[in-house]
Amino acid sequence: MVRICWTCFFVLSSNVSVWCQRISLADSTVVLIGSQIHFGKILPHSKAIADLTDSYVSGWQADISRLRNTQASWNTCNCFSQNGISFSYVNFNNSKELGKGFSLAVFAEPLLTYGRLRFSLRAGLGVSYLTRVYHADNNPRNLFFSSPWNGLLLAQASGRYPINHQWLLRLSTSYSHISNGGRRQPNKGMNFPALSVGLELAPGYQQLQPRVRKGIQDKSMRYYLGLSYNTRSIDESNGKPEERKMVIGFQGGFYKPIARMHAIGLGLEFSHDGALKELARLNSGIYDHRVVSGLVQHHFLFGRFDFSQSLGIYLYEKYLNPTAVFQRYAIHFRILENLQAGFSLKAHLYTAEQMDMRIGFVF
Repeated sequence: MVRICWTCFFVLSSNVSVWCQRISLADSTVVLIGSQIHFGKILPHSKAIADLTDSYVSGWQADISRLRNTQASWNTCNCFSQNGISFSYVNFNNSKELGKGFSLAVFAEPLLTYGRLRFSLRAGLGVSYLTRVYHADNNPRNLFFSSPWNGLLLAQASGRYPINHQWLLRLSTSYSHISNGGRRQPNKGMNFPALSVGLELAPGYQQLQPRVRKGIQDKSMRYYLGLSYNTRSIDESNGKPEERKMVIGFQGGFYKPIARMHAIGLGLEFSHDGALKELARLNSGIYDHRVVSGLVQHHFLFGRFDFSQSLGIYLYEKYLNPTAVFQRYAIHFRILENLQAGFSLKAHLYTAEQMDMRIGFVF
């Protein structure tokens, strides 16, 4: 998934000979309503769930978004973008073990065009409700999910062709990740790519015209400090009820803008994992529950949003871990000039380990 995220966001702002669109010479806003149907396949990223990935998935999606034709919107990425809300339904075609999923997500979708063709790259996040989850007796093979409420991350590349002045035909390819971020076990999480076809209604939509491109104005180094919070469950054993323990993290680092929407940097994080501490006590283990990691980061800066993708390396960790590296995906929203809040997802390859809430200061 890390390769997909890096590729999508670098292509998003590349200076290929692309033309953005405009509704009219005056500032204006258009509301768009869209619908798509999906056909996809669950990826067998773990042997433990491979037997449940034979069938194809299908689904339906409805979007409502707005396209702002203003100088402020253009200055964000030297292009226009659609931002909105998406509701989706997915049938995993295994009603007994996997059931169905219902998701609500917010997204940002910068637009690029070439002649009459229009291209976009969407990044979205949200929540998913699943009708069938793991149960030791009734549904033991569903190691994807153990909680009905889960987080959703998605990336979608689309092409549009205008049928007339207000209807557009849309073809898309997407990649979705659903998991509870390690809040409850088991949590293998589900990854599935999909192909989509749909229509988009844009009343009053006209050909757009590019505005003046602006280069990066502030290349100064930026520093940050942050605090994260999460709770993790301990696997039920010996008939004991599920326990939840607190996980607190501290982060710090810096990044330097290198282009209008891109920055690179380094970070350091320390975590105090109460779940690991309790597991060590229950199993008479001697491993330390404190973890220190270093990160190499790319920041995708889009208005008030900061979407970062990090490759982490464990500098100090004593518990049994499948790999020496991990990925972390974080999204922050700038509330005030120096205050931001958001959440992050930590994963080892295709398996999500934990999701947390974050607050931080940038200076």
